[in-house]
Amino acid sequence: MENSCQKESKYIRHFTDVDALFKILEGGLRFSKPSTKWDDENDLYCVNKYAELIGKDVYVLCFCAGIGNIHHWTYFGSSIISNTCAYCYKTIKCNIKLNRAKVEKALKEQGFRQLEPMIYCTTKRLKENFNNKHQLPYLKRNEYCIEQELRSIIECEKGIINSPSLIIPLECIEGINILIDKNSKKVYNSIKKELESRYPHLKGKIDFNGSMDSRRWKTEVNKIINNKEITDI
Repeated sequence: MENSCQKESKYIRHFTDVDALFKILEGGLRFSKPSTKWDDENDLYCVNKYAELIGKDVYVLCFCAGIGNIHHWTYFGSSIISNTCAYCYKTIKCNIKLNRAKVEKALKEQGFRQLEPMIYCTTKRLKENFNNKHQLPYLKRNEYCIEQELRSIIECEKGIINSPSLIIPLECIEGINILIDKNSKKVYNSIKKELESRYPHLKGKIDFNGSMDSRRWKTEVNKIINNKEITDI
């Protein structure tokens, strides 16, 4: 399979908004039914075609193993505004960094299908990569391979009103990164305070706009400079 950009990762991320984050922490990650709101209409087509072939509704739960996930930051961050009102959390995007092994354990314990990597391939190589209808929900164009997406799917009888949810044990959560600009730091502090008040386990795990990664980066740069490991060219 043309899966060259899929790499093993200890961590996976789920992208959402802050309003949904509180709901996830309370009631779990909800498997979603494909909708026209999906960014990739070809992905939507494949999942819907699979549902049509098996005569059932198909729900999916998506994670990304990509380091940095630049595509997602760009896409999900497009609606951010400078001075977000304190209770308009739907406009504030975030990602939940999760321990992959613990998430897979939770999926198994709760009776859900394990995570499967997406099959990324070009149109030219579609035929040699795709040979089974059960691959349809995992089939994606090669342009999206930077996501390194992993997906769990559920096949349900038609007409189910409420889609299933995966309860996320707090110990699965390695960090929460809130995409917010410096002008909205007051709102970030409010969100952080509320999260830590409700879920003490999250203390020290919440940052904004990659600030924790930024601090680590600067620390490593300074180590190199201080150790004189760089030379003039």
